[in-house]
Amino acid sequence: QCDGDTTMALLLGGVRLAFDDQSGPARCSRIVYPLATPGTYDVKVAGAGGTRVTEYILDVEFVETECGDGLPELLEQCDQSEWMMLALLL
Repeated sequence: QCDGDTTMALLLGGVRLAFDDQSGPARCSRIVYPLATPGTYDVKVAGAGGTRVTEYILDVEFVETECGDGLPELLEQCDQSEWMMLALLL
């Protein structure tokens, strides 16, 4: 949930991996991204267009996907390894 129009970026080592403006409910941001690389990820939240966002709730969900299990999972791209899916919602 957010009280205004937000933007959100997912970063790894200062490199922006994903960005969103309004894929979540209302004018909130949402990022779904496969975490294929171990490391410390950062999430940057800001008001869109320089607006101020004074309050928000960040919902983080990690979903383990398993290739070859016969189930079509969110953004599944099978290879020889398993990876984690990150879902961020404001």
